[in-house]
Amino acid sequence: MPQNRNGDSLFFRAHLLDSGTIIFILFHVRTVSSNHGSRKECFIMADQKRRITKEGLQKLQDELDHRMSVVRNEIAQEIEFARSYGDLSENAEYTEAKNKQTENETRIAYLQDEMSRLEVVLDEDITTDSVSVGTTVTVKNLDKNKTIVYSIVGSNESDPFNNRISDECAVGQALAGHKVGDTVEVEVPVGTIHLEILDISR
Repeated sequence: MPQNRNGDSLFFRAHLLDSGTIIFILFHVRTVSSNHGSRKECFIMADQKRRITKEGLQKLQDELDHRMSVVRNEIAQEIEFARSYGDLSENAEYTEAKNKQTENETRIAYLQDEMSRLEVVLDEDITTDSVSVGTTVTVKNLDKNKTIVYSIVGSNESDPFNNRISDECAVGQALAGHKVGDTVEVEVPVGTIHLEILDISR
């Protein structure tokens, strides 16, 4: 489960309804401290809009369309072909095809649910006044004297290995809303790092 600097974490859980519909519920696990120590509390989070770029949303839509048309049809053909072998109780091909069908339908349900929670960041709404989704920010790691360029994207688009980071990760959260010249402190697994914002562009 991803955690923020306070040790809080978020996680999804899939639930299958009697109707056959799969729903995803977002839980928030929060650490609560008191004179008697600390404890974990779990809350079901209300629907929250998460931000995504137009390109990121299009990728999700393309995957959804592909799974609902091409993949569904391919799996249906595999199931029909496997049925031709006869006894389904010991039919490995049929079992494998049905498992693939379950995986595909679960992913389709997830994409539909996830896309309903997303808010597209329009080009005209992206400014370079401060760091936000859709901006590219150049920072200097003051601890290592190293310059890094990050693209700030929605969580569905993140690719840390290519410096595309989510506005929900530790660095993205720390940078969000800050301006050129600001220095932010970020808690990461290896310790605390200090980043100075050198430039913000689109």
